[in-house]
Amino acid sequence: IREMTTELGLNLAGVERVLVLEEQLEATRRRLEQLEQESSEARAEMGAELAAAQRTLRGELVPVRRSSTEVVRAADFRGRRRA
Repeated sequence: IREMTTELGLNLAGVERVLVLEEQLEATRRRLEQLEQESSEARAEMGAELAAAQRTLRGELVPVRRSSTEVVRAADFRGRRRA
């Protein structure tokens, strides 16, 4: 408090405001860390679910052309090849 009042020229109301803002900043940092952790966990979970879906659908989906990202069900693709 002495440093803020003498060196920074703050009055006691200013010191109080700085302390409140520092508390809010720390709470925000903790919340951000929590959200980053939750986001990381969600990404990992989604990645695992995507990998499982890809394994499950491996025989069901085939690319239409090698240079394309379009995919169709294997049964539909077989019908296209005959046409």
